[in-house]
Amino acid sequence: HSDTLEYAKAKEQISATLESINSLQYQCVWLWPNMDSGSDFISKKLREFRENNQNSKIRFYKNFEPQDYINILRNSTCIVGNSSSGIREASYLGTPSVNVGERQRGRVKLSNVIDVAYNSREITEAIKVQILAKSYAQDLTYGDGTSGRQIAEILATCKLSVKKNPISN
Repeated sequence: HSDTLEYAKAKEQISATLESINSLQYQCVWLWPNMDSGSDFISKKLREFRENNQNSKIRFYKNFEPQDYINILRNSTCIVGNSSSGIREASYLGTPSVNVGERQRGRVKLSNVIDVAYNSREITEAIKVQILAKSYAQDLTYGDGTSGRQIAEILATCKLSVKKNPISN
């Protein structure tokens, strides 16, 4: 995704990430960016790369169904990028994560996460470290996967009212 506070640098930032990933020559699933400011720069650079590097091991996808995505993440050697998924879902699954840039600044980062700048060499080295790590212990800091059931239980047992409170002057 674009780094919303640095969206004007999106093209150079994505170039460093692409250079790193491509140089490693690993099979890679690459998801298209979201629609934040700067995503047009990223999308253009990804299209240019795809058209000029047809023998690359990187495959680009617009999106996945949630269950397919979680299975891909669960079976991945490493997630690289600046998505919250590399922080939250990856920690729950124990998937190694390389967090690139400042987009996730301020979030609690767990043992499965290595933070790097938009620098091809730094990204490459962090990926190599995470590949050697193979996996991490599951961390439930961001939840245990039962929030939906817990919310449903609360809603099923609390008294709800549709009566509006009058506005007082």
